[in-house]
Amino acid sequence: MSFKKDGRDKGDHLRSGESKDQKTLFDTFSLQLDPQDLVPVFAEGNFEEHPLFRMSSQERTVRAYSYEWAYNAEDGLLLRKRWTVVPSGQYGAPGPADQDVFVAVMELVARRGGLPESGEIEFSLNELLKVLRKSRGGKSYEALKESLLRIAFTGIESHNSFYSASMKSYIEDTFRIWDVRFADYEPSGGTSTSRHTLKFHDVFVNNYFAHYLKNLDTNLYWSLKSPIAKRLYRLIDQKRGQGRFWGQEFFELARQIPLTGSYKYSSKIKEKLKSPHVELERVGFLQSVSYQGGRVVYEVTEEYSRQRVVRESYRSSPEHIFAVERLISENVRGDVAQSLVEEYGVEHCLYYAEALVVQQNLSNPAGWLIEAIRKGYALVDRGGENSTTQVIGEDPEQVSSLDSGEAVVDEGGYATTRGSLPDTDPEALEVWEKVLEDVSEEINAPSLRVWFEGTVPVALSAETLTISVPNGFARDYIEERFKDLLEAALTNHLSPTSGLEIVVGVEDPTHNTDKRGDAG
Repeated sequence: MSFKKDGRDKGDHLRSGESKDQKTLFDTFSLQLDPQDLVPVFAEGNFEEHPLFRMSSQERTVRAYSYEWAYNAEDGLLLRKRWTVVPSGQYGAPGPADQDVFVAVMELVARRGGLPESGEIEFSLNELLKVLRKSRGGKSYEALKESLLRIAFTGIESHNSFYSASMKSYIEDTFRIWDVRFADYEPSGGTSTSRHTLKFHDVFVNNYFAHYLKNLDTNLYWSLKSPIAKRLYRLIDQKRGQGRFWGQEFFELARQIPLTGSYKYSSKIKEKLKSPHVELERVGFLQSVSYQGGRVVYEVTEEYSRQRVVRESYRSSPEHIFAVERLISENVRGDVAQSLVEEYGVEHCLYYAEALVVQQNLSNPAGWLIEAIRKGYALVDRGGENSTTQVIGEDPEQVSSLDSGEAVVDEGGYATTRGSLPDTDPEALEVWEKVLEDVSEEINAPSLRVWFEGTVPVALSAETLTISVPNGFARDYIEERFKDLLEAALTNHLSPTSGLEIVVGVEDPTHNTDKRGDAG
């Protein structure tokens, strides 16, 4: 992970609800990441702190393993805490790959805009494999299903070790993290598809909504190779709170990870952790690792700590949460909504969200909203109550009456069409509907609705299917995110070398039919 100086001017406005100190920290360092990678993944704090996953894929034990420690209560009593993991007799103890699957599920929840109150989400195996950065295939599907089941059948017994934020106390309880149901069904079109369901346990759900959460940086997590490095990152970041230091006695740390095998000497534990420590320093998380007697002390880098403190405090403000939820309600994806509010501020985002309701003839409202926020569209009042309408660009000279079907090119090169849509080609429509049906398992329903609702199949040849989209933003987004997937499905219905061409509005759909679907 690398950091860079932010290039904004000192005169930039403060975000709504942002203090000067917070703004200074925001201006000092910003992560060099694609905004879509900055999805805030909220991980339940108990599962970050307590050991759950074994660190060796070779050890598929079915024996229960515990982590025990003493706790000095406020009334002077010494409480004994115990966290016991009870593996499934059939699937064995969860291991390194299961740790990745658990984090991937939490990232998928975040990308959906958060955990539903029911604690239940639908998912496809392809969605999770994409988060896991793994290729699709029979072996990958089977391994993923087995991992989800292994976690589902793993029991947890808590004796004063699980802190319930909703009850504001440590509890003694037994539970499992989630239940999972795999289901294949056949829609009316006749092509079978899969849509699976995962339901978190009530204990997990209650703590999630009581905000007993840790903001997990999955971009950093996925950059790590060693399972122990991943586990250490999750543990250290949870235990340090908002500070930069955390230390633990060697043998206690080995049990808390937990390291497999028995260790009689601290030097052996130190040797085992040497490579993960180097990896955590390399990615910019750890500044140093020091040893004091029988303890190891971790120092988190100042840059990482500052960035995390500011991001977490900013995201926790009521104004920020409201703005994100407002964008999500307009079908903006959860992680995109977060990055927009962080980059452009609460008031700026809400301004365009409120203006959306009076925009006319929008084929892709969410796409317009995202683009309006990013480009700062000028808005004028045409007269009459609540009659605000879009004017493309910031120069008043660009103001024009957008008649039905008129196309206007904005300063970013995006063409926007209003009113009438191009004519649909019946043969192209038949093929297009089959393509969308084929990819419906791999593109979630909100994305299908938002990005393909305004598309019109306008031409079909032996090698090319041409679709028209309402604006250049939709064209660029579909080409970047979905084109490869769509073309792979298209080859099943045309030819092995067929391609998809995407045009804007009423462009001539025949100008490029001799090419492999590259938009002209």
